[in-house]
Amino acid sequence: MQSRKRILVAILAGALGVSGCSDEGAPLPEVDAAVLDGQVQDDGSTAQDDGSTAQDGGTADEGGMAIDVDGGALDVDGGALDVDGGMPVDDGGVALQDAGAPAMDAGAPVMDAGAAVMDAGAPAMDAGAAAMDAGAAATDAGAPAADAGAVTPPTGFRITNLDLVSPRVVVVPLIGCADVTQMPIAGFSVNDSLDTAIRPMSAGGGATYSLHVVNLFRPLAPGAPTSGLDIHLNAACMESPTPDACMAGAMPDFVRTVANSRATGSCFAPVAADVNTRAGTPTAYAPTVNSVAGPCFVTDEGLLTVTLSGIAIPLTRARVSASYSGSPVTGLVTGVVTGFLSERAAADVILPATLPLVGGDSLYQHLQAGGRTTTNTAGRSIASGCNVGGARSAFEDDADTLPDGTRGFWFFLNFQAERVSWSGA
Repeated sequence: MQSRKRILVAILAGALGVSGCSDEGAPLPEVDAAVLDGQVQDDGSTAQDDGSTAQDGGTADEGGMAIDVDGGALDVDGGALDVDGGMPVDDGGVALQDAGAPAMDAGAPVMDAGAAVMDAGAPAMDAGAAAMDAGAAATDAGAPAADAGAVTPPTGFRITNLDLVSPRVVVVPLIGCADVTQMPIAGFSVNDSLDTAIRPMSAGGGATYSLHVVNLFRPLAPGAPTSGLDIHLNAACMESPTPDACMAGAMPDFVRTVANSRATGSCFAPVAADVNTRAGTPTAYAPTVNSVAGPCFVTDEGLLTVTLSGIAIPLTRARVSASYSGSPVTGLVTGVVTGFLSERAAADVILPATLPLVGGDSLYQHLQAGGRTTTNTAGRSIASGCNVGGARSAFEDDADTLPDGTRGFWFFLNFQAERVSWSGA
């Protein structure tokens, strides 16, 4: 059936005297076979013009050909065209067809004109490309400004002195109860251990020189209201003549926060009720917690894990504050690290087995909480530390309570730091 359709199309094209291409060489549109409805009438239908009989089963009159489409006769007879048994078109129809040819030809200039429009558009595209190139140049031109901002180096300050003030760490050596926060018992105190880890040997420290806490300002801008601050808890530092050289540790452990600076006034003042005192005389712990005045900074509250003598203490609501020293700034002085440790978190912290007197115990066992007990995460009951005052009626209690009712301990550590040479990312 498909081959018969192609024959009919060819016959129709030949009868109309139309070549396979337009004057401009464009292919003619294909004749939709659906127009033929997939059938040629085989019932001997008679064409309406000249009484010619349909080709299928009939005869053509004077060489004319009749094609019946959907019940309508299409008779091509020297140019006469009759479609659907309707309107005969006389030989003048050929003239109409011929007249239509110039219209097609006339359309070609329109296409050519359109091509000209496209060609005319090409310069616009070229102009757009030039604009893009110009934009790229503008971007390149802007690059130095961005690079100029990117090369502003961060400034680091390594903590060179760190002392726990409150709460106190207590032990039972052989008899009684002793405070080993500041004064050593059996060769051990918390703050002496911190000094050994922080200070290099040339400054009286130990061979370990292992605790490197660096406050890294991004950038250092004491005159700005805020600036970025990374607290590197395990920086890699080497003792240099002046200053020490530091960089991020192989597996960096740092806290990202914001330093809020002010030129005058107070950045931090300890709440007396949170800094506990001991029974007896003198009542204040020594040293006392620092107060920080301008020019100074204080960080936003956050989470911070501090390491004391190998003891990792996870603090919440933590802040760091210190005064800027020198112009340009060469150090941080009268600094404070503060944060809250809940009783349960204190019960979960296990002291390193290598520590004398306290190794392997829970931290809560060596903090004074008025003789109370608490439970750790595993549900085990843990008793608080001994009473340095000795008398059961005068229990010392370093514990504090947050507004939401959580019991725990506010930690206060005094520090100072020196400017270091920072390298790396």
